[in-house]
Amino acid sequence: MLLTFASGAYFPLGLFPHWVATLARVNPVAIALHGMRNALIGGAGWGAIGPDVLLLVPMAVASVSLGVIAFRLALSRELRLGTLGLY
Repeated sequence: MLLTFASGAYFPLGLFPHWVATLARVNPVAIALHGMRNALIGGAGWGAIGPDVLLLVPMAVASVSLGVIAFRLALSRELRLGTLGLY
């Protein structure tokens, strides 16, 4: 919810304090919204949204990798404790 709130989806980032705008530059939701707005409303092509896509791809790879690692750790913990069948 914080990522969505600080992405400019509901309010323009200019209304927030400077530190929120600084965080929005690395917020994946804000980057995706910026690219979608440029493509859908601004009529920008792939060349204009390319930098946004290049920022999102490593973030997506890192996010999925961390999710897989966290899932494997949780699964191995539950198997070790013998509580997997309780769920």
